[in-house]
Formats: sequence, structure tokens, C-alpha cells
Amino acid sequence: MLNKRFPHLIQLLAGALAVAVLVTGCSFVRDGFTDKKDPKQITGATHPTYTEDFDDFADQVFAALVSFDQVTLHSMVLDEEKFDIEEAQSSWGDFSNESEEEDWALLEDLIEVLEEYDYDELSRGQKITYDTLLKFLEGEVALKDAPDFYDPLNSLRGNHLFLAFNLDTYQIDDQDDLDMYMTLVKDIKPYVESICEYEERRSEDGLFMKKDYAIRVMEDISDMLDSEGTDFISGFEDRVDGFDFLSDEEREEYKEKNREYVDEYVMPAYQLLYNTVEDLKETGEDGYGLARFEGGKEYYARQIQMETGTMMTVDEVFEKIEKVALESHEELFEIAPEVDYDLLDSSFESYSSPDDVIENNLLHMSGRFPEIPDAKDDLYVIDEMPDSIARFAAGMYLLPQVDDPWDNVFYINDGYSDGLDMYEVVSHECIPGHLYQTVWFLTSDNENIPLRYLLSAYGEGLGTEEGWTTYIETISYEMAGLPELETRYVELFYEAMYTWTSLLDIGINYYGWTQEDAEEYFSKNGMDQIFEVSLDVMESVDIMPAMYLSYTVGKIELMEMMTRAQETLGDDYSELEFHRFYLETGPCTFEILNREMNEWMKEYN
Repeated sequence: MLNKRFPHLIQLLAGALAVAVLVTGCSFVRDGFTDKKDPKQITGATHPTYTEDFDDFADQVFAALVSFDQVTLHSMVLDEEKFDIEEAQSSWGDFSNESEEEDWALLEDLIEVLEEYDYDELSRGQKITYDTLLKFLEGEVALKDAPDFYDPLNSLRGNHLFLAFNLDTYQIDDQDDLDMYMTLVKDIKPYVESICEYEERRSEDGLFMKKDYAIRVMEDISDMLDSEGTDFISGFEDRVDGFDFLSDEEREEYKEKNREYVDEYVMPAYQLLYNTVEDLKETGEDGYGLARFEGGKEYYARQIQMETGTMMTVDEVFEKIEKVALESHEELFEIAPEVDYDLLDSSFESYSSPDDVIENNLLHMSGRFPEIPDAKDDLYVIDEMPDSIARFAAGMYLLPQVDDPWDNVFYINDGYSDGLDMYEVVSHECIPGHLYQTVWFLTSDNENIPLRYLLSAYGEGLGTEEGWTTYIETISYEMAGLPELETRYVELFYEAMYTWTSLLDIGINYYGWTQEDAEEYFSKNGMDQIFEVSLDVMESVDIMPAMYLSYTVGKIELMEMMTRAQETLGDDYSELEFHRFYLETGPCTFEILNREMNEWMKEYN
């Protein structure tokens, strides 16, 4: 079941992803707010079939996958008719065995149809799509009989923490959208019921969360219950006041109906979550890491490949990270005595807003990064982080719909509104980070953009995207005016942090390290002088396995590509053209990127 492996995009990436569905046939009858149909009865897209035109097939696959649920569809598509999508399969998705069986059947069918195409007859761009899709499908199907390790209620990024945020960011342009929003509020209850049934099955299989984690989840749910659903009310009412397509009387009617739905459906759903977690809290198994469960190492190996965008084994990934970690730690301690630490503050004092950061980056990108062709002046909107997510994130870039690439929103947390932290977050999420990277791809002449965009949102190719933005962080310190030595120091510090945490992640989840094993490893290798193997970090890699790997391995792989291009091309190498190549190729895997780079470099011969 896809949403068991990849929760809605908005919950998945630090680089912010969002998802939603369609309004056709799912709006309210405005007189009395009566549902026109039960969302569970929505049929969604049919299974794609073989067609001689591979591009048509890719569009069919996109339509089938994106319409699993309304939240995903609406966040990814502005005009559903353009993609021949009639309606979504459900409002939020569900975790039932029946849905899971249907999802596996679809994925297996897609592999069979995909293999009917003659790979050699495909264009260069179609081959990228083919390879990316096949890797995604085969990776998912390989987990068909695996235990249900994915936990939708994990205490760091569980679905219960993000339901209000999904609604806060649900695009509402007209009354049909607003009516669909109301349907989503109501359908939180059946969605949560399916999550609770799924958690009960996980408990029966010995996979439920540890008691300490369960208590934290219960505390978060209690906060929602004590607030009487404020996160679902205050933001909505602020938005409704700005809808010019409603009369004053209609605004009040929608506000009242929303409060009624929150009381009648949302609060009982959260109470059910609380009761379920409380009933199951004693059933979790103590210890850390996936390696303690049968099948856990195999599941983790797939997560590693997906997060990193590579086909390396876990052992190979560990060795690659270890080499960089040792080098980073050594150089960090070598240059540390020479660093002017006051500059780490003073160099960023003149940047008081995200706009300041973006304007400065754009100025220094000239000649180093390609301009987005025909870019609009209002390329982005900066908004305050909604209360429903502010306690979890420093900043978040909301991915645009595939057919509306100029509608970009960046949310900034007030707690990260100045200094190095702000500069880094804005550069990573906006320009020249995720926003720049995303708009470049969506406005390019690549083939099969919708399907490739969706696959990247599901996480396939995540390493190539986060590798870019982690590399961009380093560029951003330099753009801000930080001197070379201090720039290198900050880069090495974060490199040490990412590599150290990633090694711990692999050690705990794949090699079965205990806390004592981890302490011994880092001490033996001289990597225990900066970071401590604390209970908090042990729990973070246990709750969210492989979370840091996309950043760590992504940057390592990107830098290896850049070095290879420099060595191969010599004087013909251009930073600008390398950046252009990387952006134009778009999200895929590093295997594909390196193959494409070989062809790109031939153009210089």
C-alpha cells in the first residue's frame, strides 16, 4: 500500500511536499451541506494499459497513482480534466487490507505493462522515465510480503501531527474547492479508523511502537483534545474571511459547519487515536532499530536505496559515508583554531527577511547558475508558518501543482527569522534550493514531467534532490559573505553532523548496534568529540530510519559527480553548465544521472 511506505508528501520531506485530490462529484449540496456521495465509493482511475505511445502510458500511470486520494490529487494537479482524471479513490486514503491488495495489484500490473515496451526504441528522456518508474515499482513490490514496519503514528512525523496542516494548505480557489475541504474535514474520522485498525494489526505482529513513544503520541493527541480542535478552526476561519466568492452570510455558515464537523468528526477521531494507542502501548518491543525484527534489515535496505537514489548495498553506503566522516572530522579539527567565530553571527546580520536572502542569492547566482527561462516576477510567496506545523519545522516549501509551476509558497517559522539559520533554511528550501530546482524541472522540455514529478514526490530520486539542496547550503554561506575559511568550517561541521548521524542510523537499524556499540565505534574512530550518542539521537534514528541518508549520500554523490566532470573535462569544465545539466536532467537516481553525464560530457569532445 503506497501510503504505508510514503506518507503524504507534505509529511515526507523537509523540503516540503504537499498532496490532494479532485472535486468532481465530491462537492456538497449547499442547501443543508449534504454529501452527494460517500468518498469511499469513489472509483478513481482505471489500471493503465499498453499503448504504443509510451508518453500516453506515462500519463495514464500518473493519473492512476496521483488519484489514490483527494489530498494528493489536489496538491499535485490544478486541472484534473487535462489528465483525464475523473475523481479520487478516497478523501485521505486508508490502511485497510482491501486497499492494500488493490494497490499491490496495480503495481504488479504496471510492471507487466512496462516490460512490454522495447527499451531500445525509447527516446533518451523516456528511458529516464522507464528506469525511474521500474526502480520504484520493483522496490515497492519487493516489500509486498514484508511486515508493516511503517508507522503512521510515529512520534516525530506521525499523520496525527499533520492533518490540520494538510487542511491549512489545501488550495481553495472557489466554492467547489471549499466544499471539498469540508468533505475532507468530515472524512478524517473514517481515515483515522483505518489507521487504528492498521495499528492493531501491527500490534498483533509485534511491531507496535515502544511504550515511551506511545506516551509521547498520547501527549500530542491530548494537546489537540484539550484545545478542542483549535488547529482545525482558527486557520480555516481566517481563510474564509478572505474568500470573495462568499457572501457574509455564507462565510458564517461555513464557519459554523466547520466547527460542527470538528466537534462531530475530528475530535472523536482524535479520541479514538488516543484510546487505541493507550490500549496498545504495552505491546511494543523494547530495543532500537529495525534489525531487531525479522525482515527489518531487508526493509531497511530498500529504504536506503530509495533515500539515497543509489543501488549500493548498505555495506557500501556505510563505507562511503565513513570515509567522508573521517576526513571531515580530521579537517574540522585542523582548521577550528583559525576560525573567527564572531563572523558566524556578524556575516548574517544584514539579512532580516527571507526576501533579503533570496535577493542576495539571485545576485550572486549570476554566471554560476542558469536563469529560469521566462521566470515570472512573482515566482514565490512567503507566508507565516501555520500554527498547526510551526512547532515542528523551521521552514517549508510547498510544492506547486504540476500544471501550475509558478504558484510557489514558502513558509517560515518566526523562530528562524534571522541569522545563519534563516539564511541556510531559505537557501535550502527556496533559491537556489528546492523552489528553484522544482520550477526549473517543471518548466523544462523534459518528457513525462507529471509522472517523474510524482515519483520524486513519493521519494524516488530523493537523494538527487536533497543532495542538491545540501550542496546549496554550502554555496549559500559563501553567497552571504562568509569568508572562505569560515565557510569551509560551517560546511565541515554540518558534513560531520550528517555523516555521524547517518552512520549511527545504519549501525542501529542494519547492524543491530546497541548504544554501547555505537559509543565504542565512534570513540574508536575519533568521532566522539563533537556529537554524543544520546538517548534523543538514538530514538530519532529508531523512529525515522534512514531519514538523514538522502542529505548525506546525496551530497557525497553530487560532489563525486562534479569532481569526475572536472577531471574529465579539464579546462572545458564549467560550473554553470554542470549546474544546468543537473537541473535539466531532473529528479531520478544517481545511476541515471551518471549515465546521462557521460553523454553530456561527450558534447565537449
